[in-house]
Amino acid sequence: MGALVLASMLWACGGGERISSSTNPAGAGGGSMAGGIGGTFGGSGGSIGGSGAEPAGAGGAGGAGAAGAAGGDTGPCQGSTQAFVRRAIEATLGRKPYGQAEVQLYLDLIAGVDALEKGASGIGTLSPGRRAAVVAMMGREEFLFRWIDAYRDFLRVQRTEDQANPGCYGTTLRGEGTAVAELVRDQPPDMVEGDGQGPFTLRDVILASLKLDDVSPVYVANLFAMLKLTYPGANAAPDKLELARRNDFGAWFDGVYLRRDPVCLTCHNTEFSVTFSDEPELNRHFPVPVLLERALFGASSGPSPDETHDGPTRMHAPLRFDGFVDAGQARPWGWSEACGRFAPKDQIPPDIAKVNALFGNLKGDKTSPWDLATSLQEGFRKLRLQGLSQKPDGTVEDTDEAFAYLVVLNIVEQVWREVLGTPLTIANYYPRNATARDQLALLAEGFVASGFSHRELLLQILASPYFNLAPPEDDCWSNDYPLPPIFDPWTTAEQDPKRRGNSVADALVPRSSRVTMLAAYRALSWPNPPQTAFPDRYGPEGEFQASVGVFLKNAEPGFRGLDFQGRLGWESRFGSCARLASNPNPDLIDDLLATAKNHPEATVRDLVVALKDRITGEGFVEDPGEQEALEAILGYPLSTLASSLENLDAPLRRVCGVLLASPQFLLHGAIPPDQLTIPILTPPSTSYSTLCQQLGEVGLPGGLQVSCAGGSLQVTSSGGTGGQGGAGGSNGGFPQAGSGNGDGGAAGGPSATCEPGTCEHDTCTAGAKLAKGCSACVDAVCVVDAYCCDNDWDQQCINEAVQFCACDCGGTGGSGGAGPGLEPACDVPIPAPSGGACVAVGGDIACNPVSGEACTNPGHACDYGEKGFACYGPPNDRKLCESCDYEKNQFCENGMTCIGGVCLRFCCEDTDCGEGGVCSKQGGAVGLCYKEAAGR
Repeated sequence: MGALVLASMLWACGGGERISSSTNPAGAGGGSMAGGIGGTFGGSGGSIGGSGAEPAGAGGAGGAGAAGAAGGDTGPCQGSTQAFVRRAIEATLGRKPYGQAEVQLYLDLIAGVDALEKGASGIGTLSPGRRAAVVAMMGREEFLFRWIDAYRDFLRVQRTEDQANPGCYGTTLRGEGTAVAELVRDQPPDMVEGDGQGPFTLRDVILASLKLDDVSPVYVANLFAMLKLTYPGANAAPDKLELARRNDFGAWFDGVYLRRDPVCLTCHNTEFSVTFSDEPELNRHFPVPVLLERALFGASSGPSPDETHDGPTRMHAPLRFDGFVDAGQARPWGWSEACGRFAPKDQIPPDIAKVNALFGNLKGDKTSPWDLATSLQEGFRKLRLQGLSQKPDGTVEDTDEAFAYLVVLNIVEQVWREVLGTPLTIANYYPRNATARDQLALLAEGFVASGFSHRELLLQILASPYFNLAPPEDDCWSNDYPLPPIFDPWTTAEQDPKRRGNSVADALVPRSSRVTMLAAYRALSWPNPPQTAFPDRYGPEGEFQASVGVFLKNAEPGFRGLDFQGRLGWESRFGSCARLASNPNPDLIDDLLATAKNHPEATVRDLVVALKDRITGEGFVEDPGEQEALEAILGYPLSTLASSLENLDAPLRRVCGVLLASPQFLLHGAIPPDQLTIPILTPPSTSYSTLCQQLGEVGLPGGLQVSCAGGSLQVTSSGGTGGQGGAGGSNGGFPQAGSGNGDGGAAGGPSATCEPGTCEHDTCTAGAKLAKGCSACVDAVCVVDAYCCDNDWDQQCINEAVQFCACDCGGTGGSGGAGPGLEPACDVPIPAPSGGACVAVGGDIACNPVSGEACTNPGHACDYGEKGFACYGPPNDRKLCESCDYEKNQFCENGMTCIGGVCLRFCCEDTDCGEGGVCSKQGGAVGLCYKEAAGR
């Protein structure tokens, strides 16, 4: 072999390293397989062995980690809960938050759950609230579609040209339930008669596996589907063509399943590496210390050749095409013919290329994917039942387990990279340092223990000390390079010892191109263009995706980040934020402009703030230089009233294009500073109340429930303990939205407003929607939750009846209030004698609802907002005690709010409510004016 070829091979297998003739013989046991998060961070516990300084031989990775009780470094500085929420939304849903309203919603959920369920939190764990928030994110339908796309890329599903198969990987035939995944997991592939419920596709398997929360069926079934299509054969001899195709399938299989290259194994494997050194400071090879390659191939250096074929050819022999694909009518598990039909298992002919297979327990010249899928399926089953059967010296005798565990390591790394942006291994497929090795092993052990749960793997990654790092300016960082080389493993070669760690900036990396593309569509409220999943390579969509680095096929694997060509492609699609021809519907810009029409006081700054809040998460414009640049792009001062300008669409879209090309949007890890204010022009579709209602429909684990009344989220357990409602009073009464932040008191006695009236069913009973006007309580509930009168009267409506009307529905804590025997107070002094002293304007309290402070423009009124009080433009002309109806744009004058169809006066104390009046509060500072009903 020529020197140039050898050098190229070494570079492909992890070159750039000093080539050494030293070996690292197998160690003799010791430690857990994982090696030491405990050794890296003493404070996080020391049950996992290995400090990572020793050579990684076949045995354990060294001694025990430092015990957590002994103290030591407790890990990297962690970011805020708000930063965690932003990162978690991106990790689970593949997009930026819809804005501060969504971030605040999950912050309230976390606080509510943590108040109810005390639990440990810290490095390696999530508090009950954080876990509940992530589980709630996973309950959204978009979570499934985000990870369907990811797993198709993990499988390297060909998206275009000859080997693209949208009929199998892009079509749904049985999208409901988990039956398809259970069938593939539990039944042998040669159960060709199926389950009697009809054929299915690989997309069905991925979807059902995510719902089942066991992704192992995806990899078992794909072993057949990936062979369905290949390139044309031209004039090659049949046996040569078969070997060429098998080589192509083999490289694909190695990348998707093993993350090993048989050529590289001669230079780098668990037992030996040219980059290993006995000197810890020079060692660059840290494999997970389990001899999986030896179990599969008979030697860690890969399969051995025989007299006719080399090792890789023998290893890939089961990946047959000739005499197998389309050579019979057998459809694995009875699936769709679009995914392939094959020669039956008992009718496999001898290999046309006469290859004697060598892969685990698969040997001979009649091996096929039937055997390969059965081996992987059996390996997953054994790991699920008992974990990896590893001996003290690192050997694994069960070849099925070894096969499945290599797949596990690959899945774990793929998901880690999708979430964190950087891999745990380098080009030779092994970690370069102990920290990456330990993290990979720890996640793999957890993934196996969870039964291959994608959700639990995500939760484990989100609990990692590297997921939610504090920003660089945080005072807790002791130096510029405080992190182990988990993101950039090459910093260990720095000449300056102080620079051999990683900095926080090393965590700032491009996210995957497909996610970046889809995140832009979600930010703009655009549907995916036609053919997004399987584009015509030479059509507009295919050209765009290729230019920005989206994976299309094995020959075009894509890339992360935007080079010059990628920037041009990105700007051609998003530079002006102009709606695509395929999307005639209103988008984000249209929604912002429509929302501004309902706020005549809104300025151009308000529009820009809402736009930034959606795209980059920075809902503010504070820097003078930024303001100057924005005004130059817009052509208007930011202080200009939006209502005074005729056409803001094009200028706003120009700003949108700039934001989508900014590092704040394009880079993973670019998290804005914590904020409190929800922009006033947040579109109704992504408002706090709308998203809260959606969250209530998702459901939470452990018997937790959420309700969204009065502009705030309340968390209750199945036992009915209030989470964040106001402190309940002794009587029932009218709603008091948005006030109180206590533990929630017991609901007061039944109120007359809970009488069924002419309603079809009781307010404490779930069922059909209730008609407005059938009772005072129904009117009160539907003012703040139209769903109850437009769709169904569900549990959330019942909870709101308890909170707003003090209905005695049992089991749910709520806020007290005015009580029976009270009616609205209509003779009150104006202005209020208290002057609104109980309210301090600032933060979420944009105005004073009692005095009208900060809301003095003609026709404006201060009323309940998403999180506090906000100023709303006209019309607000309904007088005290007059009828009002938000659905009919009948809003109350300043100083009042519409409750139960009547304008009621805000108050701080009884004197605000006139003679005989009562300022009825529900645990908050602000109340409503009532008086004793006549005849009582």
